Amino acid sequence: MSDPLFHRSGSATNAAGEAAHTEAAMKQLETIPQPKDWKALERHPISAEYDDIVGPPWEQFLEYLKTEGIVARSVVLFERKVLDGWQLQRGCVELGIKPTYVGVPAGMNPRRFVEGRNEHRRHEDAERI
Repeated sequence: MSDPLFHRSGSATNAAGEAAHTEAAMKQLETIPQPKDWKALERHPISAEYDDIVGPPWEQFLEYLKTEGIVARSVVLFERKVLDGWQLQRGCVELGIKPTYVGVPAGMNPRRFVEGRNEHRRHEDAERI
């Protein structure tokens, strides 16, 4: 089964650029204390500007988490709320799997961070990107 949150791209070159951007951001994510109340974390308002995955794609994502677990993803917190990785957070809470939490890279604008990480997510329709 493919990863339901995998990035959509128009070309191999575009995909490579997106992967490099994501990899660069991942290297800079801040290590933070892991929240004890992880199941009660709220969604940050910037994250809430993006639609939730629903219906069959959501069921596929939950099945992927059940069978494969969390693969190379973390939930990003800002102001003690989920800034990026809300779908992963939802799925982990539903399945009782605690994810790893990280912080926004030091000095990075949280809105730009979220836009860069979400503009090519497959579950978003063309009007949202």
